[in-house]
Amino acid sequence: MNSRQADNITPFPGRSGMDAVARLAWLAAVACDKSIPGASLRVAVALACRQNQKTGQLNPSAGTIARETSLSIRGVRKALRQLSDTGFLEVSSSSGGARQNTSSYRLSMPQPVNNGAPVNHGSGVNNDSPVNSGSARGEHLFPQGMNGGSPKQGIEQGREQRKGARTDYPAEFEETWKAYPTRTGTNSKKEAFDKWSARLKAGHTPESMLAGVKRYARHCQATKKTGTDYVMQAKRFFGTGEHFLEPWTSGASTTATGGPCPEWMEDLL
Repeated sequence: MNSRQADNITPFPGRSGMDAVARLAWLAAVACDKSIPGASLRVAVALACRQNQKTGQLNPSAGTIARETSLSIRGVRKALRQLSDTGFLEVSSSSGGARQNTSSYRLSMPQPVNNGAPVNHGSGVNNDSPVNSGSARGEHLFPQGMNGGSPKQGIEQGREQRKGARTDYPAEFEETWKAYPTRTGTNSKKEAFDKWSARLKAGHTPESMLAGVKRYARHCQATKKTGTDYVMQAKRFFGTGEHFLEPWTSGASTTATGGPCPEWMEDLL
């Protein structure tokens, strides 16, 4: 069997791949599973990036994954077993022999425990699954406790949970965090809380910072920044620059072409 013939094998017939949103949701679920170490999460990211959305084809060699994740081949194989054992990955083993006869993989979601019965890790995802169809844009896949936002934010929150970050924030901060405008990209809740707490020690009140967040949220809504990477990271908003004290009533800073300035450019204006 040559490499082209090996690539055309369909180890999971009748199944298409996860769409981009579902893959991000899958990664969020992996990140929130505290039993999965960081090395396995890196392998999960590599697999999610390589999966063919239309055909579901996913058969990189262990060596390829090792190069992309900076892990040893032994470490990659261990990570693949962990993902498989926890129900996040289906594996169709190769017949061995030729070097190009690599195993094929399929991203899947663990089945919930039913009345104390063991979790079935082998059922995977079929064509009628909401994961495949993109129903509700994969939002049903996010583990409970995630504070909405984009899939990337969900992954980051899951990573914080894996690191043992606190989840019992004060009610005043939770109210402020909920009012903060959403953004794409990273927006660490823990780092925002640390800066928020530092401003409290500096003499500011939760009420003044909440009021500043609400002004900023209205500003972002009016300038159509909400939900984009032009929204300031919360850790910077509550940082030493004390942006929560600004009026946020003037028009948005703009570039020479009339578009909104990126966050890094606003520092220069």
